Parts: sequence; structure tokens; C-alpha cells
Amino acid sequence: MGARMFRKVGRMGNSPGISLPTEYLEKINVKRGDECEIIFDEQRNEIRIRPIQAIPEGISPEFLKALDDTHEQFEEAIRNLRDR
Repeated sequence: MGARMFRKVGRMGNSPGISLPTEYLEKINVKRGDECEIIFDEQRNEIRIRPIQAIPEGISPEFLKALDDTHEQFEEAIRNLRDR
């Protein structure tokens, strides 16, 4: 687990929102105006945010989705191997 910080849910326009610390955004190389992907992990009941990256030439979106699905499927096993 990484650094831990607490934030209150506020209002952003008409929606509830949480501001993100600049230091966290800098670590994932995101700045104001960038697009991000927001993923809700039902198993862990958590939200993940990551920058949207351009797809390299020659790689199809279908391949990337299959790769992402495989990673999610085996994420716990990969983490357990890493932490040995």
C-alpha cells in the first residue's frame, strides 16, 4: 500500500467530487485538462484512476483490452509472486 491521505467529498458543479493532491497527480504524470480512466474494482470496493495513454501504432484496442482483462484476472497471483 502506498501513501495514505484523507479527503472530504465536496461538490464539483452539480456532482459530488474529491480533489486530488498535486503530488499524487505529478507521480502519475497527470495535469489539469488531461483525460483519465476511472475504474471501480468491485472485489476490492475501491476506485482507481490512471491517465489515458495513446495506443502505440500497430497495437489494436482489442489487444489492449484482452491484456487488461488478463491482468485483472491474475492480479492477485501476480502480486503474491512479487511479494515473495
